[in-house]
Amino acid sequence: MCGKVGRLTGVWVLVLLTSQIAQAKWWTWPFSKHHVSDTEEAVQMSEDTGMYRPKLHDCSEGKCRHSWFRDCTESGCGGDFGWYAVGDFIYLRRERPSETFLGREVDLTVLPVQQLRELTTDSDRFNYEPGFHVLIGLPIKPEWSVEASFFGIWDWSQDATLVNRNPPLFGMDSPYLTINGGAVDAIGYNYETELRNFEANFRNFRPFGPFTTFSWFFGARYIWLSDEITVFGTENLFLSAERSRADVDNHLIGGHVGASMAVSPFYCLSMGLYSKVGVYGNMIRNRVSNFLRDPGSFPAETQRMFISRDDGSTGVSLEAGAKVAWRITNHISIRGGYSVLFLDGLALAPDQLNANRQVFATTVLLDRTNVYGRQTGRTDETGSMLIHGFSVGLEIDW
Repeated sequence: MCGKVGRLTGVWVLVLLTSQIAQAKWWTWPFSKHHVSDTEEAVQMSEDTGMYRPKLHDCSEGKCRHSWFRDCTESGCGGDFGWYAVGDFIYLRRERPSETFLGREVDLTVLPVQQLRELTTDSDRFNYEPGFHVLIGLPIKPEWSVEASFFGIWDWSQDATLVNRNPPLFGMDSPYLTINGGAVDAIGYNYETELRNFEANFRNFRPFGPFTTFSWFFGARYIWLSDEITVFGTENLFLSAERSRADVDNHLIGGHVGASMAVSPFYCLSMGLYSKVGVYGNMIRNRVSNFLRDPGSFPAETQRMFISRDDGSTGVSLEAGAKVAWRITNHISIRGGYSVLFLDGLALAPDQLNANRQVFATTVLLDRTNVYGRQTGRTDETGSMLIHGFSVGLEIDW
């Protein structure tokens, strides 16, 4: 008798556990969408003539409150179909640019003149700079959403100065400055970069079992990249100051495709990877100039050379990253991640100085007292940039 009771009790417990597992809610990342089964009671009551139709879940005047494009069904609006938003603080670093020679210190006491030190664009490195990233997604079909996003960094900067250690025995010179000779006090540079990124995507979600979600997306992208370098020199003897500047804007417009995969082994934890690749047309605005302030000839700062060019090229991007999210409420998660972005086919400021080195040699370096007008010049479109860093923020889904 006790054996039969034990077996019946075991069967009853197994049935209860099976029913609970069948009704469990499985959560997926990155936007924590979940599936809610149909409300059979509401369907049954709506089929019985003359009975009061109850208010359905998430419905308002026949529309789903969390979806602009979806009508209510007989069972209401499932939780697997809603809008989502992301807001992150980002901390990104631009890696060192390619090495471009800007100036040097030489020993004037021996012949031929011997180089002692040199100044190049990789004499210093960029720091991590803060920015922000926002994304919002709206559902248009059960498996499709439309997304818009933005991120930006306002100021990557680096600078370095080469100071004459022993004038007039040591000299300083630069291919972009006139003030050569032992009286030069210092040569330096300041390099700044800004980045803005706008995207619009269509995303398709594909669940794989209770723990994994795959999504792929395609869309349009606009990247604005501003790159500016100023090379400057000063001399103590004649109190002269000179600077040469290259200022370039890259406008990359094109499309990209990508995919992401997320694993959610627990209700509160999600982990995922993503990658995307894009091709763009790059509209380039390139400006190179030279200015001199010489108390003997040019008391006020005077522009002596100016190159202005508008060119185009083809650029590509490669991007990948990893994210982790921890759910703190039913609709809010905290998240963090690491991402890498590579851009190629850029016009970078130091490359424009190097590409127009001959223009400097045939104009300002010949006679600093003459005024030179607009020059034809060239544009170098072979630059590349590597950006990487961390992010932390919030994720909301409804």
